[in-house]
Amino acid sequence: MSRSRRKHDIIGLACHHHISEKKDKKASNRRFRSSVKQALRSGKDILPLRRELSDLWSFSKDGKTYFGELKYGGKRDKGIYDSLRRK
Repeated sequence: MSRSRRKHDIIGLACHHHISEKKDKKASNRRFRSSVKQALRSGKDILPLRRELSDLWSFSKDGKTYFGELKYGGKRDKGIYDSLRRK
C-alpha cells in the first residue's frame, strides 16, 4: 500500500487523521429518532429538529477541507502536498 494515493484532495480536520464521525452521527441520530417517537406518542403537533438535539461543535472531527495543488503549488511545497495525498 505504499503507492496508494487519495482520489480527491479532501481531508478531515482533526488532531488524528483516522478519526471518524461515525460514532457521533450514530448517537445523534439515535437521540433524534427516540425523541421523535416520544413526541408522536404523546401527541405533540411540533416535532423536534435534529439541530436542537445535537451540537456539531461537540463532534470529534471539525469537518473537512480541500488541499489542492493550487494551495500547495510551489516546488518547495511539493513534499507537503505529496504527504497529504498518502493514505
